[in-house]
Amino acid sequence: MKKNPSAPSNPVDLYPQQVAWSADDGAFIGFCPAFFCGGVCHATNPVSALRTLRQLIAGEIERYRTEGIPLPRPGGRSGVTVKARPQASTTSARKRQALPA
Repeated sequence: MKKNPSAPSNPVDLYPQQVAWSADDGAFIGFCPAFFCGGVCHATNPVSALRTLRQLIAGEIERYRTEGIPLPRPGGRSGVTVKARPQASTTSARKRQALPA
């Protein structure tokens, strides 16, 4: 049987992953709805959050296989989305400086 050259070699790549900045948490949070409800890891930068998220997904895939649980069907668009920390605009910075303490 021939391998599909367009198929990802790493099963983690089949599942949509998102890293987003959370102002409430003051950190980047990793999400993978196929395996986890809500955010599952926090990091000070998006690269660390994604690395940790991918390790967690790989661990879940291994656990599912070991326990004979069917893997979730990959849904949506696979890949990684990073929503970076919003940059403060100069207008916002000026407003903050003008506010009394």
